[in-house]
Amino acid sequence: MKQVRILIAGDSKFFRPRTLSLVKKHHSWKIEGEAATESELFSEAEAQKPDVIVLDIDTPALGGIEGAMKIRRMHPNTKIIIVSVCEEEEVIRKALNAGVHGYLLRRAFSRRIISAVHAICSGHLFLCDRVVEIVMRGYLNGTARRFDMPPPRYELTVRELEIVRLLALGHGNNQIAGVLGIRVRTVETHRAHIMRKLNLHSLVALIHYAISKQIINIQLIPSVQGASNKQSA
Repeated sequence: MKQVRILIAGDSKFFRPRTLSLVKKHHSWKIEGEAATESELFSEAEAQKPDVIVLDIDTPALGGIEGAMKIRRMHPNTKIIIVSVCEEEEVIRKALNAGVHGYLLRRAFSRRIISAVHAICSGHLFLCDRVVEIVMRGYLNGTARRFDMPPPRYELTVRELEIVRLLALGHGNNQIAGVLGIRVRTVETHRAHIMRKLNLHSLVALIHYAISKQIINIQLIPSVQGASNKQSA
C-alpha cells in the first residue's frame, strides 16, 4: 500500500494529539509535520510536500478557509480535509469552492477521519453526512442555484455527459480515464472544456448541474463521499 504523508494543522491541546492518535493506527500513513499557525502551515507544507493536510479552520491562527485557499494555490497536488464546528451553508460552499477535498464536522471527526483520508486519496470528495444534507438542502431550496449555477450556454456531447456523471459521482481523473478507456490528459481537457462550456466554477456546482439535468439521481449523492457505511453526523 502506498504510504500517505499527512500534515496536521490545528491547536496543540486537543486537535493535533487526537488526530495523531487516530492516524498512527495506520502503518502506511506517516505524520510529516504539525502546524499551529499559518506561517508554520505554509512552512511545513513547503518543506514536507504532504499528500494530505488535515486542517482545523476553527483555529484562528491558521487563517481559516483563506489559509486553505493559499495552500491549494501553492501546492495543487496536496489534498485538504477541513475540520470545523461550522454548519453554515455559505461557509461550507466557500470551502468547497476553494478546492478542498473534504469537510468534516468536529462531532463526526473521530469516526470519519479514517474514511475521509482513504476516500480523498482514491480521488473522491468526502463530506460527512450532515454536510451532505446541508449542501443538498441548499440545492433544493434554490440558494445553490443562485450562487453556483449560472445558466449553461450549450448542450453537452455524449462523451461530456459521461464525464459529468462520473465527476458528479466522485470519480477522479485517473478513475474516469480507466472507466472510459482514454488518457488522463484527455479527461483533464474534457473537464476544463465542460466547466467553461457550462460556465461553472466548482465541483459542487457541477454536482448541482448533474442533479438538475437528471444526469445523476440525488439518492446517489452519498457515494460522492465514499460513505458506504452511513452514520449520522
